[in-house]
Amino acid sequence: MSRKFAWAMMLAMVLVLCSCKVRIGPEKEEPVSAGTEQQQREVLAAAEKFADRLDKGRYAESWELVGPVLLASSTKQKFTGFLTTTRKPLGAAGKREIIGFGFQKKLDNAPLGQYATIAVKTDFAKVRGVEETFVFEQAGKDWKLVGYSLWKQQTFSFSLSK
Repeated sequence: MSRKFAWAMMLAMVLVLCSCKVRIGPEKEEPVSAGTEQQQREVLAAAEKFADRLDKGRYAESWELVGPVLLASSTKQKFTGFLTTTRKPLGAAGKREIIGFGFQKKLDNAPLGQYATIAVKTDFAKVRGVEETFVFEQAGKDWKLVGYSLWKQQTFSFSLSK
């Protein structure tokens, strides 16, 4: 493999891994706060309730815990399918450690409201150190799920020498 080709491949990989966000107009970022202790306890309780259903493989039942924003943008079948394909392969959940909380009034693609995020580092049976993120909206006195994601940082290395 020629050095020029190797450098071109490396540059292409870097460009693929980079992303940017373009903002047009004077809109300011919505401030995110850590919330009060009471808010954190309420959101943690909601996350534990949802996680308990996932941990027991009760994906369809977890649909009962979603909020209006998610109800308007998805279906029970799609949501259950997402959970089955993303969560089930990780195996049983073990130790969970709270990374942090965030509270805000604005969320992308959602109306103004009260939203909360809790990030948790979770060790699953098949993958350790996964970041689970739960996003909730306040619906009346309850916190209802509007988003759930899993993220695992991977590090790859390669050498260009012969």
